[in-house]
Amino acid sequence: QMQTFLPGNFHPAVKYNAMLIIGQMNQQSNYNPDQTRRVPVPSSAALGFLMQNVEGAAANDAILLASWVGILRHTSMNRLTNHISGPNQVAIATQALNLLNQDAATAGRTVSGQTWLQRRALEVLSAIGRDNGQILSRIVEIIKDDNAPMSLRLSAAKALHYFYYDAQTKVAVEDTVNALGLLSIKICRNELARVEAEKEAEAEAVAGGIGDLGAGMGGMGGMEGGMGGAMGGMEGGMGG
Repeated sequence: QMQTFLPGNFHPAVKYNAMLIIGQMNQQSNYNPDQTRRVPVPSSAALGFLMQNVEGAAANDAILLASWVGILRHTSMNRLTNHISGPNQVAIATQALNLLNQDAATAGRTVSGQTWLQRRALEVLSAIGRDNGQILSRIVEIIKDDNAPMSLRLSAAKALHYFYYDAQTKVAVEDTVNALGLLSIKICRNELARVEAEKEAEAEAVAGGIGDLGAGMGGMGGMEGGMGGAMGGMEGGMGG
């Protein structure tokens, strides 16, 4: 039923939610027959449909994003359920890496829209947690990229925590540590600059308030002069 909404003449929000529901479907529920809770097993059939969409079948970016949200649930649950085969994990990681390497202009998206999708791809890669010789190096490149959005760089830094590291995992330790250190410094400088700008704005607001008050007091002087003139005129009239 959810699949019938996708090609139909429906609002994009309807299609987006339909795809989200597909990503939430299970082949084993989270309740045992005696009603005790258990870990649900996401639907493999649903995962296959989600993969079709990230591989190019998605009609628009709303459906593509909802597909990645569903895949993220599958990959996160897989650490408990092992319902995704090795080849399928490789296929998912390949698509996620392709998205990370994609340029916003080439994809026809805004930078913010592309960043949102790429952050989901980073989350998927960290949930799978396996390097293929290219993934970790690409993540470190993003961390080091001063032109990349800060939210993307932070998601990349966070992703490093969730990978499996063993003797076969090739990590440029010094380069990675330097990249994380420089990113930390950048964050601190940004925060200091923000606080200083806030202080300057507050000082300008206070100075502006005092200036307005002085101008108002000057207006009072003008009012007094007017009052004096009016009273003098009135007295002159009374004397005449």
